Amino acid sequence: MTLLKFIESNFTLAEHNKKNLEKSAIRIPENFTFKNEYIVKKTSKRYIEEISIQKELIENTGSMMHGYKEAKDSLQKLPPDNIVLMRFIQSRNWSGRVFYLENKKYLGVVLGKKRHPNWQTPPNWDGSLEMLENFNKTSITRNPEN
Repeated sequence: MTLLKFIESNFTLAEHNKKNLEKSAIRIPENFTFKNEYIVKKTSKRYIEEISIQKELIENTGSMMHGYKEAKDSLQKLPPDNIVLMRFIQSRNWSGRVFYLENKKYLGVVLGKKRHPNWQTPPNWDGSLEMLENFNKTSITRNPEN
């Protein structure tokens, strides 16, 4: 499902959000799915902090990111202690987070271009780059088309 259709089928969308997503969908003509079944709950303040750090990291590596400004603006309109839900989403070349409220009201999406689209997350991953690289180097040795 394209980004717009995926978001529309899972969340309630305001018209201004739909227009922003239509622009992204044109730039990212890929099919999106949820990465997993996890739903993460944190405050709007915490998510603003997280996506701001993510934006800085992406800018420092020269990677591409979509949706940051719109997501941050939506999150900033909420009280800082307001609980926001988040799910991870992905396509072949992009991964990110979609933010929404308990009533399924869509707030925004932040997407980053994958540097290694064929890489897999190791089981019991400790979050380190070293473990990720080692796991995927081993995977490449076993399966050379990665």
